[in-house]
Amino acid sequence: MDMLEGLPGLPGLFVACLFSAALSSISSSFNSLATVTMEDLIKPRFPTMTEARATLLSKALALFYGLLCLAMAFLTHLMGDSVLQVALKIFGMVGGPVLGLFCLGMFFPWANSTGAVAGLLSGLGLVFWVGVGSIVNRGAGTKTLPPSCRAANASAHLQEVLWNVTLSRPSGLKRLYSLSYMWYSAFSCLSVVFVGLFVSFLSGPLKEEDVAPGTVYPCLGKLLCFLPERLKKKLCCVTPLGHTLAAPQKEMNSLTQEDGEPAEAQTLLIERETNV
Repeated sequence: MDMLEGLPGLPGLFVACLFSAALSSISSSFNSLATVTMEDLIKPRFPTMTEARATLLSKALALFYGLLCLAMAFLTHLMGDSVLQVALKIFGMVGGPVLGLFCLGMFFPWANSTGAVAGLLSGLGLVFWVGVGSIVNRGAGTKTLPPSCRAANASAHLQEVLWNVTLSRPSGLKRLYSLSYMWYSAFSCLSVVFVGLFVSFLSGPLKEEDVAPGTVYPCLGKLLCFLPERLKKKLCCVTPLGHTLAAPQKEMNSLTQEDGEPAEAQTLLIERETNV
């Protein structure tokens, strides 16, 4: 607006382009939220809903999400932080537990569903506790002395130092609340992993034969190579990748018995189809 104020119409066109770009992204997000809510939450519970009523409800959901976004925009100025910092806080509080849940399922074969749910809920609860507590207790760590505490005969420099003196480093819960928002993702991710593993061991870890083939990344077998084989098998560190290789071999053998063709010919046929 400052650089283009001398050109009639161009500042307005520039602002209109900014708003159109923002509204296009926001409208698609609202429509996506309304569609996901309809397909995953409402339609399974009300399968006999007519198309006209579903369309009307979808529009109402988009309007509801729009009003919720406006309410959150009004609440951001109460937090005292920039919009970018608030967005990073929210992403850290929500994305960190999801990352921990995926890490728990991919790298730890003995984690069960009970531990995953408990870890996810505990990670969300802890990180929201820290995030909300940091907002509520903002400013509690820096307090100045009242004017009555200033010395009457002190110099101007000493008065300024006494006026700007701050309290000592926060302790207890206030020290936890002073955690930077950049660490929310790591804090919640580790919380989900540790709590999920603890609950999984208490409720009964999964066995190797219960793990779905191809769903676990084979890293624990290499990292825990110093453990005895019996303990590694008990911890399900022997990854189920062998099942993924054995299953096609069993299918090939069954096909060989049914069709009467040798396994080598079928292997060549599969390789040729793969190459094509």
